[in-house]
This record gives sequence, structure tokens and C-alpha cells, in this order.
Amino acid sequence: MYPILICNDTIFYKQKTKKIVNKKELIDIVAKRSGMTKTETESLVTIALETIVEFVAKGERVTLVGFGSFEARERKARYGRNPQSG
Repeated sequence: MYPILICNDTIFYKQKTKKIVNKKELIDIVAKRSGMTKTETESLVTIALETIVEFVAKGERVTLVGFGSFEARERKARYGRNPQSG
């Protein structure tokens, strides 16, 4: 079970049940498995995610073997449409 997308405080997993684990739940799981306090674990997870974001914002690619790769990509501009107002 590997994460396929991390967005803000939500981590999306690709699996049969399509379970969504948010940042708080991830911290609870890591704290329980590591024996660290939730406060220590929250600091660690936050620092790790902020560091990934910083490197990607600088244009670098971050690869965590067995977890995933993160990189910024340019996309073509497009027009959006508000489904409520058309």
C-alpha cells in the first residue's frame, strides 16, 4: 500500500477500499508504531512534508525509495467552468 498523492493534510492511498488517511491519523499511527509522543511525531511529519515542499518549490525532484517521487510540472493554461453558474 503506497500513497499516490499528498495534498495539504490528506494522504490518498491506492487500494481496494480507497481509505483516505489525513495528517492527524497518520501522526497517530506513526506515534503508536514508533513509541514517540504525538507532539514529537507531529513535528517530525510536519518538518518532513515542509522540506519536500521546499525542494519541489525550488524546482528539484524529491524521490523517496519505496514511497514516491515529487516534482513540479508546468501545465498548459486552460479555462475553468463553474458548474453552478455555468
